[in-house]
Amino acid sequence: MGNCHYYLNDFEKSILAYEAALKIDPEFKDARNNLAVSYRDAARNAGERQRNITLAESLLLKSYSINPTDTETLRLLGVAYGMSGQHQKAITYFSKVVELDPKNAAAFLNLSSAYQYMGDTDNANKYRAIALQLDPNVAQKK
Repeated sequence: MGNCHYYLNDFEKSILAYEAALKIDPEFKDARNNLAVSYRDAARNAGERQRNITLAESLLLKSYSINPTDTETLRLLGVAYGMSGQHQKAITYFSKVVELDPKNAAAFLNLSSAYQYMGDTDNANKYRAIALQLDPNVAQKK
C-alpha cells in the first residue's frame, strides 16, 4: 500500500501505510527505508510546491531521524534552513553532504553559498574553489 500511494505522489497515505507496516514488524527494513523516502519527498513537496518551509523542515527531520546518511535529505535540510535564514544550520547539513559525498561539486557550491550568507567570504571562496575544481561548470548547472 505504501509503495502504491508513494508512486501516486500521495505521500501522506504512503507514510501512514509504512508506519502501519512498522507497527506490525518494527524490523521491516524496506518499510523503514521507504518511510524515510516518503517523509523526504513529502517535505520536498511541502517546500517547493506549497512553500511551507516549516512543514518541510518537520518532515525532513523525521526522514533524517530514520536515515541520517541520506544526502538528499541532508541537502534539503540545508536548503530549508538557508531559506529560513538559519545559515549556520544550513552549513551543518551541507557539511554533512560533502563529508558523505566528497566528489559532489553542487554540494560544495551549496556550502559555499551558506558561508557567503554568513559573511564568511574566506570559507565561501574555499568551498567554491573546490566545487569548481570538481566541476568547472557547476555554477551554470545550478
